[in-house]
Amino acid sequence: MTRTKNSLMRRMVLFLGAICLAVGATVVSAPAAHADSSATFTVNWTEIGIYPRSSPSMDSAKVGAALSDGTTVTVVCEAPGQTLSSAVATNEVWDRLADGTYLPNVFLETGYQSWTPWLPRCDQLYQAAAPQAAVTYDYVQELLYIPVLAQEWALSHVHDAEKYAGSDCTWYVSQSLWAGHLPEDGEWSHNGNWTANAGIWTEPGRGPTSAAVNANEFFKYMQNHPNLAQVDEITWSDNSAHGAQLGDVIAYDWDEGADGAIDHLAIVTDFTPDGNPLVSQHTLAREARYWSWDESEGDWLEFTHAGVHGAPKAYLIHITF
Repeated sequence: MTRTKNSLMRRMVLFLGAICLAVGATVVSAPAAHADSSATFTVNWTEIGIYPRSSPSMDSAKVGAALSDGTTVTVVCEAPGQTLSSAVATNEVWDRLADGTYLPNVFLETGYQSWTPWLPRCDQLYQAAAPQAAVTYDYVQELLYIPVLAQEWALSHVHDAEKYAGSDCTWYVSQSLWAGHLPEDGEWSHNGNWTANAGIWTEPGRGPTSAAVNANEFFKYMQNHPNLAQVDEITWSDNSAHGAQLGDVIAYDWDEGADGAIDHLAIVTDFTPDGNPLVSQHTLAREARYWSWDESEGDWLEFTHAGVHGAPKAYLIHITF
């Protein structure tokens, strides 16, 4: 199934908020109607906290840290899954969070005991993309960037042999994003017409495109595709890396300081206990390093990579697809 319906999918989110569904009695005061289809709710009734899951089932993989009662989360749509009970409700509804993970609806203060009437069903977001097809959960997964899948691939392959020895960071990040269902196209793909660049050669038509293996080309590609990502400079003193989320990419302009060309990429695969991003990368292979720390030198990147062009720069590539 093709994964090219990106801007259409995002536009669909803006007008599918009102869905006529039967709901049970309210358990708390219902929130006011929303103009868009996302919502912020509070975790409750777990008593011991609850882990987000990679799919709508308690049998699926745990993602990140457990969320305690009182934690707020952003929900983008709802999907059917494993039926669960809490102190206030029993239902099959699971809420998909903004990072692609899922929480059971019975542990969120939505104001309803079942489906939230003004939130879209995850499958209904994509009916317009294939109006004649039976839309399944698996199909919906194909049309969404799922950060946890990018994370799983990145962590599983971080110690693999490098395809491009000494210059594999972009290829590693690209593969991670594709594993998370970010769609390829003619400019950024496994196969395309590309020649020598950054010391890497691929025969035209038989290797990755430039944006798939060259950090600066990848960076420019993402800048030119706002339907896929938002790019912002990071201040070194901002420990959150401009609010980096799971599956986002951090780009570094650091060869002898900032000369205007991106030299390195890493993908966010975890967080510190206080919520600051950890990244994984190739060349050199690093698993869950602090985003602004130079493990080789034992000091901050801001200082270890300063040079004739001044201080280095870092940029957040926040995936918005």
